[in-house]
Amino acid sequence: KAAAAWALGQIGRHTPEHARAVAVTNTLPVLLSLYMSTESSEDLQVKSKKAIKNILQKCTYLPALEPFLYDAPPNILKHVVGQFSKVLPHDS
Repeated sequence: KAAAAWALGQIGRHTPEHARAVAVTNTLPVLLSLYMSTESSEDLQVKSKKAIKNILQKCTYLPALEPFLYDAPPNILKHVVGQFSKVLPHDS
């Protein structure tokens, strides 16, 4: 699972198109649950968090980010809000 989380983060960090492709497959909520689970190993939690951050920083598809406004812990939420602040001024 840790290797898969890492790979998804690497894919999602390349371009906004890559990030959207990863995000629309419902990957972000799964990564978030792995990150927040007390049953996940420390390695899995670290890789899940990094993957989420990588994907969020490139994702410009806001509908994929909206659920995070309600469910994400503050250290993830700051990246979600950051993306909204980057995308909304340019969204027409």
